[in-house]
Amino acid sequence: MNKEKIYIGISLGFNSSAAIFKAGSGVLCAVSQERLNRQKNTKQLPLDAIKACIIEAENKLGHPIVVDELVYSHYEGLSEAYLLKNIPDLWRPQLEQYFKKAKNVSTDPLVQAEYAFAQFLNLYIRMQTNTRVLNPVLKRVEHHTAHVFSAFPVYWNEYPCTVKRFYTMTADGFGDGYSGRISLFQGIDESYPISQIRVIDSPALIYQFFTGALQFKEHQHEGKVTGLAAHCEKNPKKAMEVYHDLLKTLTGKDELGEAINVYKTETLNGKTFNYSTSGFWVDENLLLPLTDEQKEMVKTSTIIDFERFLRLKNTVYKFVQDRLGNNYNKDDILDMLNHNKEIPSDMKYTPWELAYAVQVFAEKVILNWLSATDFEDGSVLYTAGGLVANVKLNQRIKDTGKFDAVFVSPPMGDEGTAIGCAFYRYIEDLKATDSVQDSVALKYVGPNIIINGGTNIDHTGYLIDHVVDDAIKEKDLEVRYCPDKHELIDIVTDLLADNKIVHWCQGNEEFGPRALMNHSTLYTAQDPNGTHTLNQAMGRSEYMPYCPVCKNTSADELFNNWKVGEASCRFMAMTMDCKKGVKEKYRGGVHVDNTARAQFIYENDEFTKDAWEILDKYERKTGNKMLINTSFNIHNSPTCNLADDCWDSWIKSGRVGAALVIGNYIFINK
Repeated sequence: MNKEKIYIGISLGFNSSAAIFKAGSGVLCAVSQERLNRQKNTKQLPLDAIKACIIEAENKLGHPIVVDELVYSHYEGLSEAYLLKNIPDLWRPQLEQYFKKAKNVSTDPLVQAEYAFAQFLNLYIRMQTNTRVLNPVLKRVEHHTAHVFSAFPVYWNEYPCTVKRFYTMTADGFGDGYSGRISLFQGIDESYPISQIRVIDSPALIYQFFTGALQFKEHQHEGKVTGLAAHCEKNPKKAMEVYHDLLKTLTGKDELGEAINVYKTETLNGKTFNYSTSGFWVDENLLLPLTDEQKEMVKTSTIIDFERFLRLKNTVYKFVQDRLGNNYNKDDILDMLNHNKEIPSDMKYTPWELAYAVQVFAEKVILNWLSATDFEDGSVLYTAGGLVANVKLNQRIKDTGKFDAVFVSPPMGDEGTAIGCAFYRYIEDLKATDSVQDSVALKYVGPNIIINGGTNIDHTGYLIDHVVDDAIKEKDLEVRYCPDKHELIDIVTDLLADNKIVHWCQGNEEFGPRALMNHSTLYTAQDPNGTHTLNQAMGRSEYMPYCPVCKNTSADELFNNWKVGEASCRFMAMTMDCKKGVKEKYRGGVHVDNTARAQFIYENDEFTKDAWEILDKYERKTGNKMLINTSFNIHNSPTCNLADDCWDSWIKSGRVGAALVIGNYIFINK
């Protein structure tokens, strides 16, 4: 194997993304297309992301590169229709030409799609970056495999990837015929599937459909449902009625069955799949039929069991809507929670009772599934997939006591498969576990907000000077340049100590759904009205919790039973129960159910040294050990990315907050 081999990983589908991985160096860059085209959860082909990855890689390495291999992951079969639908208009003619050539290569539609897309990517990369692809052939990695391998590079050097045997679990809506898989790994390059769940039994799909039926956005607002569910924890009796009602509707039974880790087989559209069971079995005879429109959608879909997918969606939507009644509007949830608005008389169950019921459902299905597996003593578990974006579920897994450590992939959704498929191909080529030690991925692998941290051109072609020029024109705005970062942090901590909102944008972007102190909005956690203050400022809803950030040395004082999930807490991937008195002191950072999704900052981590200094100085000034850390973005928009985007977002928000920090510049409202 070429020790310098470079792979570009491409995730196609929901929240498309790209990553670049170099043998011996690890992940050089990874970025979601949504951060660049500013379209939340975009399916657009990640061309901008590929370009940004190559530019960032060349900046880090200090020389031009040659791409050795293109690797992709998609939840189902790639098709001509999918690619042409999701490519920017500018590039569609070129891709169409390659599809004409592909007809001479193969009669297989999948082979044609992979050939055309690979040839197009080679053209695109040469035209946009002046580099080339050594072998313009597109290789595919199975969806759940790509999910699992997204977690390994993140934790490899510091945590027990050094153990020879460990377990993995993926759980998402659907992908390559399954919705979940548990595997035993004997070293990184040898794995054995233990259990798989068929798509129709997917707890993630049920959660997704509940989200839509509650009038939130599927694939985007599932976290709102999790936050809403917490409002029912003190009085869950009625919600448990909903849970049993749901099981009865979908299975004809009142309780989950026993989870069985024995493979069974079914055939769908000529393809054979092996699966086991989580104990949750959808009775397809109970599902509603397709609408005429949905029947037409099925005919053109590449999704293997799309008909059953849609029948399940129809059933869940009707279940939720029938119980909400005709007068339900999600915009009234907060008023109903605060008793400022009467609950409609035709509402059988409240939205928070329904949210709690589906949260319990997801937890019970997954925990039942895990309980059927005989894990070895001292086991560790790596998890990935859209369902493990559910931080309460991750806590439940941690609290089972089955594992010495639970590692959640920071880019747990489909965007993470870009890293996963590239890393998987590297391992396939390497076939030597011990040599992976130098291949750790960093937390912050997105494009740099300002190259070299100075006044050079960023990836959008703007200068930080351009932002400064605009700032100078703004009324009642002070512009400061602080070449000494310690001086800048002193100003920021003074503002935070004075209960001001500060937007902090530094260095390389976080990859994944969480803002991890490089593209964050910071605020005191002590303000008893802090949630309301931030909601007003950020345009969010009160049932959505805000999350704290703290030094890892404060964890013992703040949280119970945190050590099993310690590594995941670096990435805000898991909730923890707070100790007595914490909720009262840090009300803004603790949810109504006394849990918090905290980020731990470590002093010896070179990528969060500024964050450590902010927290340390803030603690010295105020005696407080928590700050609120939430993503810096306009509501329902992707997290801010590069310098000009941070500035534009601040201006569009009405300059919410006391200050915006970009690199060494701070812009302060007078």
